[in-house]
Amino acid sequence: MSLISGLYPSALLRTTPLFLSAAFLRATLLLYGLWQDANTPVKYTDIDYLVFTDAARFTLSPASGTPYDRETYRYTPLLAWLLLPSVAVSSNNAAAVALFAFGKVIFAVADLLAGWFLLQVFFATFMALNITMYALYGYPFVLHTYLHHITRVDHRHNFSVYNTLLYLTSAEPSTTTFRIESVAFIPQLLLSTLLIPIAVAKRDLATSMMAQTFAFVTFNKVCTSQVRP
Repeated sequence: MSLISGLYPSALLRTTPLFLSAAFLRATLLLYGLWQDANTPVKYTDIDYLVFTDAARFTLSPASGTPYDRETYRYTPLLAWLLLPSVAVSSNNAAAVALFAFGKVIFAVADLLAGWFLLQVFFATFMALNITMYALYGYPFVLHTYLHHITRVDHRHNFSVYNTLLYLTSAEPSTTTFRIESVAFIPQLLLSTLLIPIAVAKRDLATSMMAQTFAFVTFNKVCTSQVRP
């Protein structure tokens, strides 16, 4: 873990703050899900979770004893066993509602554990390769491998709305810290992720999704065609 923490100077990207933030986010979404399930017609809980808990009920039932009596349950019995505490109480009081979310807590904890194990795998394999490549090639390796598309200028066979501007600015070295290629993605993201959904989604979801896709493609910094003779 010290290797992981040492490689990332940012406090947020160190292992402990990262996983604490991830746990806080999951806890917040879990509590919000309980509120939405209780107060809105559109439920937060996915239908698959109801399939899992129904299978747990069948497992507890003396008349059944098998999770496979639940139609569409096509998973290991271990999953139903893990969720047995979720269906241990059949009343509708606050304690039963909270206990019903036990399986969600299990899934959230398992998600965090999976992330932790993935970090161990990544840093035991890919980081060793990255460190080796950085030792051989230095900053150009980081620039061209990971940072290239942030400041990419592709003014050939490019149909982007920024094409002419990128073409003209690419001929001369920049004398300022502001470069158009570094901020060209902002209109694209604002339109497709914020402005269009706010303005259109509630009135017509299909039109909103079409407009989001259209805006994302139209304002993409690079829109190319590759033609071979």
